[in-house]
Amino acid sequence: MFLPDHREPDIEPAIAAWLAAGRLVAAPRVEWEARTFRAVRLASLDEVEVRRFGVREPGDGEAVSRGELGLALVPGMAFDSRGGRLGRGGGFYDRFLADLPPTVRRLGVCFAAQVVERIPLEPHDARVNAIATEDRLISV
Repeated sequence: MFLPDHREPDIEPAIAAWLAAGRLVAAPRVEWEARTFRAVRLASLDEVEVRRFGVREPGDGEAVSRGELGLALVPGMAFDSRGGRLGRGGGFYDRFLADLPPTVRRLGVCFAAQVVERIPLEPHDARVNAIATEDRLISV
């Protein structure tokens, strides 16, 4: 999961539903100096902290191995129908997604207006398998 800010779709109802169903939910805990993040188990939305740059993150809890994940919800500034993603320029998600097992589905989450015709990609840019907007699901 990601913990959305005011510019991103509100996925907190889905997070709350998955938590209530007893599903494993993890969110990024950023290691700012290393420019990476690790997936940390989220037991409740009450555990969320606002940290550096106003980023909402789980508390410093139990790390979840990438092999335990089945789905990665990925934010972005824009996506295209080929699975291209434009992030915020830090490369945090590109590095995280590059290390995920291929069995983990990568779902971009954005508003419909953020789906564009084409995003120029570089070799290090990670793609998503599908894109969910408020009105459709785009398979890539």
